[in-house]
Amino acid sequence: MNLVLALVIGALMGWASFGLLRVNVRQGLGASVLVGLVGGGIGMQVTSMVSSAPQADGQLNLYWLVIAAASASLSLLIGNTIANRRDT
Repeated sequence: MNLVLALVIGALMGWASFGLLRVNVRQGLGASVLVGLVGGGIGMQVTSMVSSAPQADGQLNLYWLVIAAASASLSLLIGNTIANRRDT
């Protein structure tokens, strides 16, 4: 359940960066959502590997979701920086 929520949060971060903030306009909506989705999933998996707290099945872990959102934001920032650097 947490992985699905992390992917949804990542996709929402990609949509928000494109639609609301107009940050990733050059990449397009699909690419922004995909980069956010992948970033959220990667952040979730990395956090689950390094976290020392045990996770019971079916329980929501807010810490993991916050890290997934931060990872999605970071991946969108990196993608935007790469896209801007290629254009110059």
